[in-house]
Amino acid sequence: MVIGRVLTGKTYECWKLMQSAFFGTGISKTYESQFDAEASQALQALKRYFGRDNLIARVRNGHAFHYSLDEIDAGYRALVDGDPLEVYLSEANANTLHSFADAIAGRAMLEAIKPGDDRGAFEMLIDETTKAVAQINEVIGATMTICFKTYLGDDLYALGAKVIEIEGAPDSQAVSIPYFVEIAKADDA
Repeated sequence: MVIGRVLTGKTYECWKLMQSAFFGTGISKTYESQFDAEASQALQALKRYFGRDNLIARVRNGHAFHYSLDEIDAGYRALVDGDPLEVYLSEANANTLHSFADAIAGRAMLEAIKPGDDRGAFEMLIDETTKAVAQINEVIGATMTICFKTYLGDDLYALGAKVIEIEGAPDSQAVSIPYFVEIAKADDA
């Protein structure tokens, strides 16, 4: 839930950056007319989506970077059996975890998206964020392609670009980041 909230919030922040850096500076006028059909459709879809009330803005404004007392209260009231309401205390703050707070914040977000339907709310969060990220990537990719052609030329290989293979990268599904870590004490250093 933490990652979902942050990624959704960052997606909104990317749209805000596009508002100021792409549209606000007028750069969009240069590039939009050169977009292919996919990039044009993606940009129009983004404008429609962010031009109205939307889940991504609501999650960003009420659950990712800001919290509403009323919505947190609703999240508390929506807790269900099995929600992790633990507190792990440690000598080192890095290993202290108040999981109850995230459980309540997560429930608050799900209730704000689709009251009474956790699964449907989470699916909406993933679906709308995934679509927006794909559309943003399409627009940025088209913009970068046009920029490369305009300022570097069509043939990047003539400029020395090379295709490289990355070997030995771990499977993304197998990577695990532990929550608890060893903390060196000042007197041990």
